Amino acid sequence: MLNYSRVGIAASRRVGHAVGRNRARRLLREAARQLYVHISAGWDIVLVARSGLLDAGEVQVGAALHSVMERAGLLVPIDATTLAEPDARGIV
Repeated sequence: MLNYSRVGIAASRRVGHAVGRNRARRLLREAARQLYVHISAGWDIVLVARSGLLDAGEVQVGAALHSVMERAGLLVPIDATTLAEPDARGIV
């Protein structure tokens, strides 16, 4: 078992042309990035973009992904002590 989880993103031509597919991937990647610290270790997660994703905003995508991951039991709560403190430049 891995000590970390991996996230893959797929967007087919059904989503739209290249610009639409890239936007869908960016939205999913950002939503997954924000949730990554909450995902329990050892999972390989594949996110598949659908055409309706292009009409949604970043907040909606993040909320939907959080809901799906929570229902799947992939999220673990973290406490403030496990988060790294940023240095003077704001880098963790």
